[in-house]
Amino acid sequence: MSNFGGNTAYEGGAQPGPRGVMDNAQTHCIQLPNTFAFARGAAGKPVADADYVAFAEDLIPGLGETIVRAWKALAGSGPAAMRACAAELARLPARRLKPGPLKGLLFGSPRRFVNDLAMMLRVCAGFESLRAAAECRASATEPLGEFVAAASAWQRQHGYENTWWWPNLDEVLRKLDAPEINAVLETRFDPFALPKLRPAETPFQYVARKLAEEESNTPRRLKGLGAAWKRMARGVNR
Repeated sequence: MSNFGGNTAYEGGAQPGPRGVMDNAQTHCIQLPNTFAFARGAAGKPVADADYVAFAEDLIPGLGETIVRAWKALAGSGPAAMRACAAELARLPARRLKPGPLKGLLFGSPRRFVNDLAMMLRVCAGFESLRAAAECRASATEPLGEFVAAASAWQRQHGYENTWWWPNLDEVLRKLDAPEINAVLETRFDPFALPKLRPAETPFQYVARKLAEEESNTPRRLKGLGAAWKRMARGVNR
């Protein structure tokens, strides 16, 4: 997910060593807000909302405020705002998606950038709705379906299969008490816990098995989420 807000990236850039400062940005096109904040800190310049808008304008002219509004929604917790921003991005016609002077940061594809942002917003909207349902013990069938559909679409886009984690994700999923989901959560690898070896399994084989489970965590979790949702939709408790 794109990270927006906070001072970590900016302050990191503002503390160079004698020969300057260097940053590592994984998922480059997704983390542009933090990359920009880091660069502003390194240059000793402020970073306010107006600066983010100007930066986004140089990515896709005419869409600076739209992009920053979507980044802010993604960093928030309001599913309605997230869905509204995603719908706005999805409606953008091709004529408005002309890359600006910073098109290299988009790898030349403003449509992919906009689509990625819309997909992330849908995933987070689904999760926030699911979290609200789990916390108040309301029916989770509809929000779980929304979350599964959005998360599956996003995973097909980025192809990541390793550990899937973000704050409160496991906590919310455990509140659903769905055996299909719990079975996947129970396979998480805790390297500090005493290993639970299978019969005749060596410690080396145990570590190899747990690492393989972590490396397939995302598709297995999506499969478990989908199975739980289908069962709920059929009205079957267990």
